[in-house]
Parts: sequence; C-alpha cells; structure tokens
Amino acid sequence: QALEASSVADLQILEIGCGANPAVAAFSQAPYNANVKCTDMNEELLNLARARFPSSATLRYEQMDAEYMEHEVDSTYDVVVERAMFDSLARTDGDEVRPHSVLIHQICSEVHRVLRDDGQATQLARRSDALERRTTELEPVLGEELRAAVDRAKTK
Repeated sequence: QALEASSVADLQILEIGCGANPAVAAFSQAPYNANVKCTDMNEELLNLARARFPSSATLRYEQMDAEYMEHEVDSTYDVVVERAMFDSLARTDGDEVRPHSVLIHQICSEVHRVLRDDGQATQLARRSDALERRTTELEPVLGEELRAAVDRAKTK
C-alpha cells in the first residue's frame, strides 16, 4: 500500500535485522530508487550484505539495535520491514516456542516511533505457516489489532 500511496523515489524504507540478505535492497535500485536503510546488530552480516548489494546514494547500511534506535528521528520512515527477526528472538520452553515479549514490545515501540503517521510496518515470513505461528505468538504483546490485520491480509 505504501508503494501505491506515494512516489516510490520519495519513499524512506528501513529494514531491521536485515542479516546478510536484505529483503528490500532492490527497492534502492532502478526503476524504484527509494531511499533504503538496512540495519542489523551483526557487522559481519552487514558486510556480507554490502558485498551482495553495495552501498549507494539510495542504499545505506548501519549497525543498529532495533530495540534502541536512538539515532533515528521520529516519524522518518514510510515503510519498516522486519524479516524473520522476531523468529530469532524466540526462546524454547520444551516443545513450546515463546517470544521474548518485553524485547519484542520494545522493538515494536521503536518501529512505531520512527514510522510516519501514514507509514506501514510489515513482517516477511520465510515459510507459509510462519506468519500464522508468529501472529499467535505475538498476539499477547500486540493485541487484537495484529490478528485483525492478518485476517484482512488473508482475505485479499
């Protein structure tokens, strides 16, 4: 929706926890030319990402903790993307996987802070069942609004 709502070249996109394979780096290239920042806590993974998608005027990399984005200005980004980062924050209790709810809540608060009022946060899942599983895990943290958004996405 954000890609439809404004000129793509004017979009500010932030990917948190991009790892070695940023999901949104291609949007920094023609024909899109959006302004993209890819972040991760692991500098080695960022170096691998830079090797695949070199930095440019429209693509930047930064080592950053998504829990504390203190260098980011409020209401900066049109789109914030998280791809499987929350999965890596899960802990296992026997056969049950539970998210670190306090950490995830803090990350979600930071994402909300850096998003523009009409911005969009999105999660990308690697497996078809991952979004449903993640929604179930995060629902106690994010509430019914998350469940409603997933249900709307399923009907499209």
